[in-house]
Amino acid sequence: MDPNKGNGGQTDKYSWTQTLKEVSVVFSVSPGGVTKKNVQVDFGRSSLKVVINGEVYASGELYGPVSPEDCFWQLDSADGTVTLFLEKTTHDEWWKCLVKGDAEIDVSKVQPENSKLEDLDAESRSMVEKMMVEQREKAMRERGLLPNMPAGMSAEQAEMLRKFQKQNPDMDLSGAKFT
Repeated sequence: MDPNKGNGGQTDKYSWTQTLKEVSVVFSVSPGGVTKKNVQVDFGRSSLKVVINGEVYASGELYGPVSPEDCFWQLDSADGTVTLFLEKTTHDEWWKCLVKGDAEIDVSKVQPENSKLEDLDAESRSMVEKMMVEQREKAMRERGLLPNMPAGMSAEQAEMLRKFQKQNPDMDLSGAKFT
């Protein structure tokens, strides 16, 4: 089944969405017909049980592990919804379903959210920043904005070299090695 706009799915009892870090689940009940004392939610590391007004809405083994202490739920009795928020313990996997045995989504069709540089660890951020600089420099070279730039030289270094050569036109740097 194709994922919904929130990269999740739908069953006859609930709909769910996900990011790489968390899963949100919405159970629709009759507006005004539920109070907090009629909602029972049990979060386990690898299991979930949701009972509303004595009816089981979800029960079983989760597709992936969660941090139960970081999971919570809320009731909006006016809207008639119970919403769960589950924190995934592994942040590099798209879930195919909420509870194993439910209909699975095709995770190859998931549309991941854009990552922010500040969300990445230091090593990944450094690598991405380097790739961005290289990509920008390549585009500038292709447009003729950075001619004769030695490989491995940054755009800033190339600009300084260009200015130096302009100030010293008689100096031959063709055999020079730059490190």
